[in-house]
Amino acid sequence: MINFFKEMLDKKYLLGGVSGIVESFFSHPFDFYKVKNQEAILKNKPINPLLIYLYKNIRYNGLSSVYVGLVPKLFNIFPSRLAFWGMQGTSIKYLDKYKIKDYNKYVYSGLITGTVQTFVESPLEVLKTRMIFNNKNNVLKIGKLMKSSLNGIEWAIMRNSIFCSSICLSNNIFKECNDFERFLYNSGTGFISSILTQPLDFMKTKYQSSVELERYSLFNEFKKHSKLIMRGSFPRAYVASINMGIGSFIFNNFEKYL
Repeated sequence: MINFFKEMLDKKYLLGGVSGIVESFFSHPFDFYKVKNQEAILKNKPINPLLIYLYKNIRYNGLSSVYVGLVPKLFNIFPSRLAFWGMQGTSIKYLDKYKIKDYNKYVYSGLITGTVQTFVESPLEVLKTRMIFNNKNNVLKIGKLMKSSLNGIEWAIMRNSIFCSSICLSNNIFKECNDFERFLYNSGTGFISSILTQPLDFMKTKYQSSVELERYSLFNEFKKHSKLIMRGSFPRAYVASINMGIGSFIFNNFEKYL
């Protein structure tokens, strides 16, 4: 256990956090649109296509308008990516002791990483989503925010576990490729994985935007929104593609010098 916490202070963990901060500045406008698009779907209101929506917001409200929610995201992304990249290395090293086949090892590592990452990022992810949804009064009610900070966490765990397993496979299987090829593989994997996990992300956002901790049946809620869950897939896929391409590039290249 002591050795585990020593590893948590390893430079690789810190590097994972730094890569997350860098990627956020590039991808947040797309993330902003993704949440706004999901909000529009839930409220049955039309919304402009991605580039038109971002252009109009920047033109009439300034560049800062598409960076709403960035502050909690920056506080969140450092520990989130610290867990995302750091836990992969730690869990793979741990699983090496059991002589598990590489493919299975990377999948197991992703499942472990996705679960840990979810508990690390969930409270501030809820805050970011509420800010973008313009629930200003609800954001200020700290008691309610803390009470519902784990809203939708089961959806997030499923989403993150699948996503992390895919990226862990991609980043390790193609580690002998050059930087550009590895960037493309990880970026493409992020894009495809986000499409596959879109239904889980939709449900996660629905419950993160809710103020009260609701009681619900997972199956019934999933069925209730079955016609809506794939809408907004591509904005999220763009975010994931940018995040995984840039994040993995930074992490993998700086890791060589550690």
